[in-house]
Amino acid sequence: YNLPRVYHGLVKKDVLDKIYNKIGAYFGGLSPDIYSTVALSSLVKNHIVIKDACSIAGACPMSTSSKGRLNSDDGEFERTPHLLNNENYQWDLLIPKYYCGEIIWAETAISATKDFGLNKVLEKFNRNLFNYASLSYNRHITDIVMKAYFENINKKNNIINRGAYLEIGRASCR
Repeated sequence: YNLPRVYHGLVKKDVLDKIYNKIGAYFGGLSPDIYSTVALSSLVKNHIVIKDACSIAGACPMSTSSKGRLNSDDGEFERTPHLLNNENYQWDLLIPKYYCGEIIWAETAISATKDFGLNKVLEKFNRNLFNYASLSYNRHITDIVMKAYFENINKKNNIINRGAYLEIGRASCR
């Protein structure tokens, strides 16, 4: 997507400062590249995409991208490297809680859409399609994916039954 981004892009510091002023950090969520792209998309008025730019992508063997490409992520959330310094992170209820790239990226994008008031974008999130796609991409950890999916449904239903829908109503029903 041709979105403004910090990774493989250039961003004015005053725009980054707007993110900092809003959330108290330059990057939020569990995936800094995803979070900053969503945040920048809500703040940047104009940006340029250069098709012939030179940018070198890099990923260590422990990164979410590398593990996903090799199907070596094991789904065990307790061993998620993204949480090493984020023990108090508040996981969004729209996303089942297990470890793989799609899950970390989606949860981070939803976090940023909420932080930056992108409610119309969030309303378009198709939770069922996302869960189906995530399951098909992660067949090597089907048991973990299904367990997390059903735990997520139970949590959401408990919240609905208590009458505290936490802003997920319209988005999760699509």
